[in-house]
Amino acid sequence: MSEELERYSVIKGTYTIDSLIGKGAFGKVYKVRHKYLGIQALKIFNPGVISKATEGDLFNEAFLLSKITHNNVVRVYEANTFEYSGKQYYYIVMEYVKGPTLAEFLEENCQLEIDKALNIMKDICSGLAQAHKLNPPIVHRDVKPHNILLEIGGNKVVSKVSDFGVAKHLDPVTRVTDAAGTIAFMPPEVMSNYENTASDVYSAGIILYMMSTGIFPFRMPKDYQTNTKKGIENLIKLTRGSLPDPPSNHNSNIPKELDRIILKSLNPDIKYRYQDAEEFLNSIKHYQEESKQHIKEDLEKQLDPPILENINQALKLGKQYSTLKEAIRLMETVIIEAPSDKKEMLKNKYKFLLENWRKGIVM
Repeated sequence: MSEELERYSVIKGTYTIDSLIGKGAFGKVYKVRHKYLGIQALKIFNPGVISKATEGDLFNEAFLLSKITHNNVVRVYEANTFEYSGKQYYYIVMEYVKGPTLAEFLEENCQLEIDKALNIMKDICSGLAQAHKLNPPIVHRDVKPHNILLEIGGNKVVSKVSDFGVAKHLDPVTRVTDAAGTIAFMPPEVMSNYENTASDVYSAGIILYMMSTGIFPFRMPKDYQTNTKKGIENLIKLTRGSLPDPPSNHNSNIPKELDRIILKSLNPDIKYRYQDAEEFLNSIKHYQEESKQHIKEDLEKQLDPPILENINQALKLGKQYSTLKEAIRLMETVIIEAPSDKKEMLKNKYKFLLENWRKGIVM
């Protein structure tokens, strides 16, 4: 829709336009007020963007997605069409998420602490896994930071996956000619139309690589033609034919085991990747559990029992919003009173945790 809907316009007698909150090549997103159910988000696709051949599938998938009530998935409430100025428009009504996109967040926070990057990725994989478990599975096909919304509450950050399956229903010509913004996250098999749940894993792996290192895993040539199918096909072949450098080459804090996990998600051969988001998620969880155990054992060797007891007490207090101030005070005291040869280690280890506690975020 080229023109912007005016505030207080009413769609289908149900949705009252509040404000425009996003727009792109495929359409616009509005904050709307449902007649009975309060604030929601309304995505309206431009005329000709949705392929007529997959119209029925779009509505069927919207119905399946509406059954997902997982915390890491943006809820889908309805998919339908409406007439405006003599033209038919497709729309999807979704949960309204107030926070920024992951893309906006990463503009200000280029390289994240490893645990923070992994926690965001666990949310993303948890959301993707809900659609991958459906029968038949729904493949997102456009996993990228712009489609991850961050809900920032008083005491935590939750990542939510949006726009499941929409890319599949875009008109093929439109999808190719407007792919420049998403090509960096496309898997090698995208041009052969052999996308499955492992394709979403590949795109998620690119995001994890980027969050952990601050850079994309593949060098994208400048001035490369991306407005034709052939141009994109050549670019994909050029940049996706082999594994990227290990992430630890760009961030020495990344352990070799995490290198292995990230690179497995980015294997150019779909057979050797994690086959779905749940498998990727379980690998990350296992790594974090093992890592925490090793850190705990190392700390127990290096620190006296009274210091360890205070650290554990602070960590326990930090799990409740009502006791965050006490957790901060206790952890700061531990660091201040630690032996000089242990002070820097404790500062570095708990810097990220303290920063989040001070923002009121429970970890």
